[in-house]
Amino acid sequence: MKRRNIMILMISLSLVLLLGSSYALLRSTEVGSTPYVINVGSLQVTFDDDKTDKLTLENMYPMSDDEGSSRSEELSFVVKNTGNIEARYNVYLEELSNTPVFKDHIRFIVKKNNHDYSNPKTLGSNKYIDANAYLNTNQSATYQVKLWLDREADNTYMSDETSTKEFKAKVVIEGIQNTNEYDLYDLSGNNFYNAKFMNGTKIITDENSRKAISFDGEDDYVDVDDIPAEVDFASGFIVEFEAEWNVLNNWSRIFDFGVGKEQDNIFVSIFTANPSLGVAVWYNKTENRIEVPNVITIGEILKFKIIYDKKETGYELRIYKNNELVYTTNYEIENLISNVLRTNNYLGRSNWESDKYFKGLIYNLKITDSKGTPIIWYDLNW
Repeated sequence: MKRRNIMILMISLSLVLLLGSSYALLRSTEVGSTPYVINVGSLQVTFDDDKTDKLTLENMYPMSDDEGSSRSEELSFVVKNTGNIEARYNVYLEELSNTPVFKDHIRFIVKKNNHDYSNPKTLGSNKYIDANAYLNTNQSATYQVKLWLDREADNTYMSDETSTKEFKAKVVIEGIQNTNEYDLYDLSGNNFYNAKFMNGTKIITDENSRKAISFDGEDDYVDVDDIPAEVDFASGFIVEFEAEWNVLNNWSRIFDFGVGKEQDNIFVSIFTANPSLGVAVWYNKTENRIEVPNVITIGEILKFKIIYDKKETGYELRIYKNNELVYTTNYEIENLISNVLRTNNYLGRSNWESDKYFKGLIYNLKITDSKGTPIIWYDLNW
């Protein structure tokens, strides 16, 4: 797998968390009505007009994810591309304190623009606030970040000896050089599953100003980087996507991840009989496929959520269309999905050469593991 060149563009913000036993109190430096602005290259970062780049949380006690997510204290900033060409970048938290164990107990969530807050993440294993972000010229992105001490933190964090220790971090914006190696960037933060448009695949903007990947149904598709065996599909996973079918090409795929045909495939497809939505996984040359009839309408943007929920004795499969449950079944088998290196991974194309290509629009695709952590995430409107 090729790695793109990285250039660190800026260092910015310090966060200080003082750990104690009572409720967290926000304290910031007043700077009047003048925004705090940092300019680095073509990227301009502006913090709230009532804060500098420093945020202090005092007397902080461990919180559940629900408590931490509902906190009113947050860090807000805007990134703007002031240049005359597009800009790609990562935003992440970098620890500055000399107590590295602390970061494994720091949780955070992020909200970008008008979207919902992300699922809570642990700083120690998920440093990215936003990965492979894209801004066109004069375009801006607004971020809101909340942090808290995880309730699962060891009791020693609350001792008198440690209550005065500090946890420090900074926000770093990391510019990505545009090498034209990829056309589609993975937003999960894994930086593994970027993709290339093949045979004329392109991005369009619909009548509602939403961007989507357009497929002609003839031969174009998206080629996704290899998915390593360390990705744990076997413990269960969730697929979410929005798509519009323009033509019902039989066996055409939304996506197909595998090693070739009949080799550890995971795919979502269309069958023209009803028409039906097909969902399949292959294990040891054996297919487990279901077909949900009468859920596809040509020319309509449809939202699907597919859940493979691992149970003690097998898997429960649930499928939602536009947030309504349309199908459920149980697999009473221990092994349904394998964790292997998948090298033939496509959007809009099948691993079976005889199958037709997808004709329509894909707006987004997000696959998360059983814990809700994103594995692969494509969204042109994020």
